Amino acid sequence: MKKGLFFTVLLLGMMTTSYAQANPASAAAFRDRGTAAAALGDFEAAIAYFTEAIRLEPDNASAFRERGSAHRNAGDLDRAMADLNEAIRLAPDYAWAFSVRGNVHFNAGDLARALADYNEAIRLEPNYPIALSNRGFLHLYTDDLASALADFNEALRIDPDAYMALRNRSVLHFIMGDLDRAIADLNEMLRIDPNDHTALRSRGYLHFSMGDFDQAVADLTDVLRVAPNDALAFNARGQAHFSMGDFSGALADFNEALRIAPDAHWGLRNRGLLHLYTGDFACALADFNEALRIAPNDHLAFNARGEAHFNMGNWEQAIADFEAALRLNPDNADAVHWLEEARRNSGQ
Repeated sequence: MKKGLFFTVLLLGMMTTSYAQANPASAAAFRDRGTAAAALGDFEAAIAYFTEAIRLEPDNASAFRERGSAHRNAGDLDRAMADLNEAIRLAPDYAWAFSVRGNVHFNAGDLARALADYNEAIRLEPNYPIALSNRGFLHLYTDDLASALADFNEALRIDPDAYMALRNRSVLHFIMGDLDRAIADLNEMLRIDPNDHTALRSRGYLHFSMGDFDQAVADLTDVLRVAPNDALAFNARGQAHFSMGDFSGALADFNEALRIAPDAHWGLRNRGLLHLYTGDFACALADFNEALRIAPNDHLAFNARGEAHFNMGNWEQAIADFEAALRLNPDNADAVHWLEEARRNSGQ
């Protein structure tokens, strides 16, 4: 953006804000209140404020776009679509409205229309990083990894701090097996927002995947400093402690994860695996039974319960569990191995 245009836009923004402050019953003031409510997650209030702004200025495309976004965030896709259609009718070259309508189509499962809207937003405004990031995510969702990477790279060329592009590209790098680049993108996110606990948790996962358990524990501990009730972080840190041989630390973390999320079948399964590894087969069975009550299609829990039965000499129960694991996931190599061993031990 040229310097003169930048200062013109900045001045107009200041004038709009000043006008809204000086005229609390104006459409601009209601839009400001709606934006503030939406930022706090109070979409019902945001919709009410934007509705009042539209009543005062029924031809304001931005107000329709803003209310459409609030409806989308509140889960009302039909009303969101109606508002965004009206915004585009009022302003056919409104790239932002096309991008948001693309998000609504994506949420509704209409990927072809979503792609068409993202394309139109980018045609209208080629240097629009949000639309590029949105289109990149659609490509990622449909496994077009090359197109996804091109869109994320372009968004970040335009705006190196484009947060969602960094987040989505880190996921893409992970899928492509490039863990170093995935961590580099997460590092950039944390440079921008050091307290983003989801980025810290993701980086902890990646360090765990790379076998750097000390760094994984450090990242996940930072997560819990920012978000002390993050059950996923407790569970992941428990796995890291387990891998380091710190069984008491692992048990404490799994217990805390399950205190926060009692129905987390993955937490029950992981705690059960710890009990299994340390020879407490009765507690392991109890955790696996509860995990399977909550998630009856968890093939990993069937396999783990089969191993508990195997270690207890319960051959028939072990065989049944390994067979169930293989029905759910025929590629489970552990289940194939242990099923053969259980059948051999049972005399089958």
